[in-house]
Amino acid sequence: MNLLIVVAHPDTEHSHNRYIYEEVKRRMSHVDYKCIDLYEEEFNPVLFQEDEAQKQRYQDLVAWSTHLVIIYPIWWNGPPAILKGFFDQVIEADFAFKFDPTPFPKVGWPRGFLNGRRAAVLTTSGSPTWMHYLYQRRRGIKNVTKDTLSYCGVTTKNFHLGGAQRLDETNKHKIKRMVTDSIQWLTS
Repeated sequence: MNLLIVVAHPDTEHSHNRYIYEEVKRRMSHVDYKCIDLYEEEFNPVLFQEDEAQKQRYQDLVAWSTHLVIIYPIWWNGPPAILKGFFDQVIEADFAFKFDPTPFPKVGWPRGFLNGRRAAVLTTSGSPTWMHYLYQRRRGIKNVTKDTLSYCGVTTKNFHLGGAQRLDETNKHKIKRMVTDSIQWLTS
């Protein structure tokens, strides 16, 4: 297993997402893994100011991986801009997918190049889980799981922690259970 862990949260010490990140690394220490901490690396999410060497390094890591763990908070019912910018720059046409011709002019059929990979998407939100699923309809997750990764051929599953307002022992216990469930799914 070649595991790539991507984390997108600005608090590099005390957040729920940091706790998830550290727990995943601890639990996966027996496998070959590499990490991309977008804030720690000061990734620039602005599309037209991309760093070609950095983009190539990230694409090489994605190509190397067989499994991914993506960790991020849901903000305004979407991923942080830094993660969206990462996808815009790295998961691009001719690397992650291409459009095959169809009988219809100017309409292509997408074909993913990242087939065979699995991605566990671990998310947090301040809103309760029931609100995230019923009212917000998981839009902050579908953008990453379905609209981006699955589009490129990656099999995905989301693991979500709602009510992530204070990192207390109860939430730490929930995180450990979430990480266990995600690793079991990822390695099954």
